[in-house]
Amino acid sequence: MYRRNMLTLNRTHMLAIYGATLLFVHISSNGFRTNVPLVYTLPLISLCAMGFCTRMQWNKQVATIGSFLSLAIGVFHWTLSPKHLIYRAIPFCVSHLLYLYTFWGCVRRFWAPLGVVLFLYAAGLIYFCVGDLFRSLPLLVISVAADLFTITLSLFAAGSLWKNGVKGNRIHEAKMVRII
Repeated sequence: MYRRNMLTLNRTHMLAIYGATLLFVHISSNGFRTNVPLVYTLPLISLCAMGFCTRMQWNKQVATIGSFLSLAIGVFHWTLSPKHLIYRAIPFCVSHLLYLYTFWGCVRRFWAPLGVVLFLYAAGLIYFCVGDLFRSLPLLVISVAADLFTITLSLFAAGSLWKNGVKGNRIHEAKMVRII
């Protein structure tokens, strides 16, 4: 495959750019006290731009950038109208699915006890916290449940990576960072 000749940033440069962006957001929002929807998306947009400056495989790079972009859209809608959780839940769910795609293939073996515990916890949380709202707000309950289950699935895959190891030769990148 043709290798793209592009600018490549190391971790220090990325951390400096992201830190400067967060500092700008902190100053612009008066210490995170003022609601500024467009400014709150800037750190995620900077992560999208820095995603192009990595050496990942093209499909995983696009999925990572799409994940950050979907997250930025969700944050924008959430800060624009905090009472409308559906506008936040759907882009967050898409973001988690794209992120999960980037490392799902690295899972060697699934950690079944973790999966059972996480599934029961998520199902209980949905049932006891928002289950009674299903008759009056079904779309809200479904979107929040889908978001929670995609987070649960990501945590399950990351925990399986941590417990059982990784397929391939990139162990140092995939194990502990995913679970954190």
